[in-house]
Amino acid sequence: MIWVAITRDARSEIGFIDGSLGARKYKTLLQAKLIPFMQQVEHATGVVPVFQHDRATAHTAVATTEWLAEKGIDEMDWPSKGADINPIENILGALARLVYADNRQFASVRELKAAILDCWTRLSQGVIAAAVDSMPHRMVEVVAKHGGRIGY
Repeated sequence: MIWVAITRDARSEIGFIDGSLGARKYKTLLQAKLIPFMQQVEHATGVVPVFQHDRATAHTAVATTEWLAEKGIDEMDWPSKGADINPIENILGALARLVYADNRQFASVRELKAAILDCWTRLSQGVIAAAVDSMPHRMVEVVAKHGGRIGY
């Protein structure tokens, strides 16, 4: 598994997750990757970012929620079933297409991680910006479909 964060104009370093993801491992990952990224974004823009993650168990654990509050990280209020309105899903799909282009296969985890890192740097910031820019349209579509699935 990997973890990444994005804004319209920036992206975090990749966090690799070996094994299952519990609250303790998630908080360690956020400390190492999210905090520096949020500081970078705030320094560059003067705006304190709002953190958006989904409703995965490690994300909603009391320990995680308390840790985020202690760190002063505002979380976006998120519906329980909203994966298709999260632009990170589109970004991860684009990344996977780059990694596995031409049916590329990998002989080892090390080789796969190297490819992921390379493709993350090559992924166009324009692709990320387009996904972020689509958020207002996604929200309108969710409201029109009364919370149902949308075409993203």
